[in-house]
Amino acid sequence: MQLNKEQFKAFLLDSNLVTEKELKQALKKTKGTKRKLGDELVKSGIVDETRLAKVYAYLLGIPFVSLEKMKIQP
Repeated sequence: MQLNKEQFKAFLLDSNLVTEKELKQALKKTKGTKRKLGDELVKSGIVDETRLAKVYAYLLGIPFVSLEKMKIQP
């Protein structure tokens, strides 16, 4: 399953996770590179990694599950 780039950008703006200025700056930095917009937003400190994962999960229609506090048997 693939995420629609325009839907992703629109959701980021509509949910107030980024401003238009921040989005434009991140898009500018990724232009001409193979880096993904989400990765640039995290690298720039605009969106944290967990929040980005939740956005991806929501847009793809899959539940987000945090295993951070889970103890996993070796």
